[in-house]
Amino acid sequence: MEKSDKYFEKLPEDNPVPLDDAHPELIHKTPLDLFQQVFDYDSFESFKHQFELYAHRDKNTPSFSTSDDEIRKYFGIILLSGY
Repeated sequence: MEKSDKYFEKLPEDNPVPLDDAHPELIHKTPLDLFQQVFDYDSFESFKHQFELYAHRDKNTPSFSTSDDEIRKYFGIILLSGY
């Protein structure tokens, strides 16, 4: 199988566009606002489903259940710890 450069694009050689020029709407958002913009309610519902599926199927723990709020807290701990 030959290696493909289909998704390879050279980075521009000039200076990158400052964030306030490229996306001025993001400048005044807090880190939490940005996080919530990327990971919405549906994302955490999906994570919850996947956590429970993994626990039930792969870890043989049929009684395991969680909530999207617990998953959100788990992500927060991981991000704050720098892991």
